[in-house]
Amino acid sequence: MRVIFIFLIALIATSVANAQQKFNKPVRSSLTLTAHHVKGKFRLEQLSTATNALLRRTPPALMLPTDSTAHLTWVTNISEPVIINLLLMSGSATASQKVYLQPGDSLSLVFNNQDTTDHDIMMDTLRSKAGALNNALAWYEFTNSIFAKVMWDRFETKQASLSFMQQQLKTMDSIYAKAQQIAGNNNYLQAMHAFNMINTRNYCWWYCDENKMTGAIPASLAAPAYDDKAFGLFNQPVFIKHILPGEVKGGFFFLYDWMLKQRFKKERATMTNDSTKMAFIGKKALGLSTYAPFRELVQYWYIKDVYFPYLQQSHSVSELAVARKLAATAAAPVKDTALQNRLQQLIVTMGNVLPGTPGLNFALEDHKGKIWHFGDLKGKVVYIDVWTTWCGPCREEAPLFEKMAADYAGKDIVFLGISADRPKDKATWIEMAGHKQTLQLYSGEKTAFMQYYQVPGYPTFLLFDKEGKVVNANAPRPSSEKLLKDVINKLL
Repeated sequence: MRVIFIFLIALIATSVANAQQKFNKPVRSSLTLTAHHVKGKFRLEQLSTATNALLRRTPPALMLPTDSTAHLTWVTNISEPVIINLLLMSGSATASQKVYLQPGDSLSLVFNNQDTTDHDIMMDTLRSKAGALNNALAWYEFTNSIFAKVMWDRFETKQASLSFMQQQLKTMDSIYAKAQQIAGNNNYLQAMHAFNMINTRNYCWWYCDENKMTGAIPASLAAPAYDDKAFGLFNQPVFIKHILPGEVKGGFFFLYDWMLKQRFKKERATMTNDSTKMAFIGKKALGLSTYAPFRELVQYWYIKDVYFPYLQQSHSVSELAVARKLAATAAAPVKDTALQNRLQQLIVTMGNVLPGTPGLNFALEDHKGKIWHFGDLKGKVVYIDVWTTWCGPCREEAPLFEKMAADYAGKDIVFLGISADRPKDKATWIEMAGHKQTLQLYSGEKTAFMQYYQVPGYPTFLLFDKEGKVVNANAPRPSSEKLLKDVINKLL
């Protein structure tokens, strides 16, 4: 027997920019949901508009009759337009549909499973009495999901070329253009499409990163995924009030977190010791979001990825007290407990990464099991690459790291790779390390070495002078060849 569960998982009451009228008092509004050619029962859930808490409201079990047609009417009192997200599941078949409900509406939605595959439950726009916008939303989401599945199939089989991904984005734009013809220039539809495009660009970038294609990826495909224009979307009221709440529940914070890292890479790459520029970047960063939880993330990543590295470059270990005071002042506005704890840990360990600090005398093994100590390298400049076997950017820098080591062969400098791989990936590291000409040691993640230097991500490069003291705990990458060589040559 097939079962349909209808989950009403997102009901967010708020005004929409293009709504034609305002309502002062709640008005009875309803949705009648009809299922054709499906056997099973319905279940209904509602999201409270007051607390955003999920309130379960399960009616008596509604068994569908033998003719496989049944109706379920949901009634609510609303004073402003709402967006309702319906998730339908029948066995292995699923469908998702967003519904635009205005006060006083009595919408009738028909979902049909006749003559379709198990994955094609869809809203029947010919028989539904839901208005032009809802019909356009149904067609847009269903058609877009088909193309998304094609893209994911290509990703999983590693057959997605750059031209394919660019064509995918063009197709999504053409789907949106047709939906616009049906619904008109609706703000909600516009924001939803922009958000879908941002997501797709990020997935394309991840795919290119995993498959060593980032060097060839065009800016039109990847850059908009984390530029200021894209972040501007997240400040639009229609996005914050109608789209964001449901996406946050679906894990959007992880995507936003990643986008911020990419956004601040540009600032970190052009780092200077100009305090005025740092203040300007900080002010600009806070403009990326007006949504409070996202603003916390913006503050965190700006402080961690831009301001802390700036303090490291502009203060030596003799100025540790000053650097910590400045760092504490910058971190104070972050109220989120978890984020604040991370920043405080960075402040505590700041003395380990400021120029002039003696390096940690670690004891790490190479791929043959021999133990090496940092003290064994005294008298030589040491350039460390902290990497993992699964990291795309690490693989891009690896041949450049090996080439630079060859360029300095016979000089008083050691090019040292340190693996942060998890134990389950250690065998892969041993195999890869055996093919390198540079010294390779294994640390693992969340170990004394990683915590001592608060390694922010992979790859991270550290540079030490001949006395074993920190020169830069966030040193230039091998891909910045001229900049890196200028620094190394001064130390030799």
